[in-house]
Amino acid sequence: MPWLILKIIFWITGAFWMLATAEMLRSILSLKHLPTLQSLPQPPPTVSVVIAVRDEALRIEKTVRQVLAQQAVDLQLIVVNDRSRDATPQILTQLTSEFSQLKILTIDHLPENWLGKCHAMHVGAHYSTGEWLLFTDGDIWLAPDVAARAIAAAQSMGVDHVTLAPRQHMADNQKPGALYQSVMLMFGMVMNVHLGRANRDCPNSMAGIGAFNLIRSDLYKKIGGHEALRLEIADDMNLGLLVRRANPMGKSRALLAQDAVECDWAATVGGIKRALEKNMWSGLNFNLPLAIVLTILLGSLWLLPIAALFFLPAPSAIFAALGLPLLILITSVQAAKNRWRLWPAILAPIAGPIIAGVLWNSIFTTLRQGGIRWRDTFYPLSLLRSGLVR
Repeated sequence: MPWLILKIIFWITGAFWMLATAEMLRSILSLKHLPTLQSLPQPPPTVSVVIAVRDEALRIEKTVRQVLAQQAVDLQLIVVNDRSRDATPQILTQLTSEFSQLKILTIDHLPENWLGKCHAMHVGAHYSTGEWLLFTDGDIWLAPDVAARAIAAAQSMGVDHVTLAPRQHMADNQKPGALYQSVMLMFGMVMNVHLGRANRDCPNSMAGIGAFNLIRSDLYKKIGGHEALRLEIADDMNLGLLVRRANPMGKSRALLAQDAVECDWAATVGGIKRALEKNMWSGLNFNLPLAIVLTILLGSLWLLPIAALFFLPAPSAIFAALGLPLLILITSVQAAKNRWRLWPAILAPIAGPIIAGVLWNSIFTTLRQGGIRWRDTFYPLSLLRSGLVR
């Protein structure tokens, strides 16, 4: 009887990995690269770029100059200085004398029941005049034609919201480690499930990446803008969720743009842990029972293909053990799609538990603190849960 039960478990494990592989590959392959600009749009589309910054003195001047160098668009740049304590305000003031398209807004006090970044973007959007709104960050590198390309892509696809997946910025002479790249591939797989579902217009799908979130201004107002996201840590993804719910207009598209957008996010495994400490659990709506169930369930499905190796050549064990090569296959396709090295995909069985560790670090840190601290402001867990969109 125990062997019969184990065989059934192995058959279920193999079936899970076959279905998961099909879904993952479907999502990865649904992500297209941002097309090149075939012709200059006439007249140039109007776009308002909103950047919420806090203590970005080391980077903000370069970012502002890159944004204002955008080609083939009629551009307005709104930079919202959210309670900076470094030289950011002085740098921005100097730039306003050079660029007439640049508008600086300053926030000295954060209202109650608002996350600082969400409030800053809400304020910035209020002063926008463009037909399109582009939300980006203060440490993003943008190619000169990326705004025009993204708007052209949105128009050709007949959608009102486009988000672009960036490449990771590395310091000079720094190369990504194999384990780091494998963890990033695993994290990308999780993200691609959401992005791929949005590209297929699935119900309650969401697509949104803070590095480049482009939306029509009229749709942004219709869905309630950032006021509807005032307490959402993952405001970028949830902006896409609000778009999807805005039927019949609710279509988002996620595109790959490694040649046009670059972000300075996390360059090591430890950096990934720190970057996701405040927001990874929010992806599960701060639901502790759900996190426990998913960890046990997915952890078991992760370990069973390894356990099945000890029961070969039983057919059920062979079927379950296929989970390992299928996982490496998925991550290899992900690496090829991102134009990364392929061989770190071999480390995928190790990267999965690391991602689980990042999740539980986020959970333990949030529970220990009783909430999250972001931009020197503490937000209680009860408040964050009360402001969830989903």
